[in-house]
Amino acid sequence: MPMVNAQLITDKLLVDIMRYTHNVNYCGKTKDFSRNRVNYGYACQCADMFRFLGHDVQLDMWEDDGFFKIERLIINGKTFFNQDQLRGLAALYKIADTLRETGDLPAIV
Repeated sequence: MPMVNAQLITDKLLVDIMRYTHNVNYCGKTKDFSRNRVNYGYACQCADMFRFLGHDVQLDMWEDDGFFKIERLIINGKTFFNQDQLRGLAALYKIADTLRETGDLPAIV
């Protein structure tokens, strides 16, 4: 079995947690209760995996009319998801494309 690069795992986790974070807010906006909760669970699990790998993770959330919303995602003091600045999947895919092309993930500040 080939060895897996730890940086690749971290990068994949970062893209996943941003996707789940976006989905939490989207499902809250469209009033899809079940998917809102499932995606929140996935986002929390990714955050726990980051913490297990030694990273400091802050996943700010609140409940709005029974639906979870995530305000921002901060990893090691760097803001990767800010609801006020990241709108829609297009921005998320642009970040993922940058990661694939350059190996570097830009922060959203």
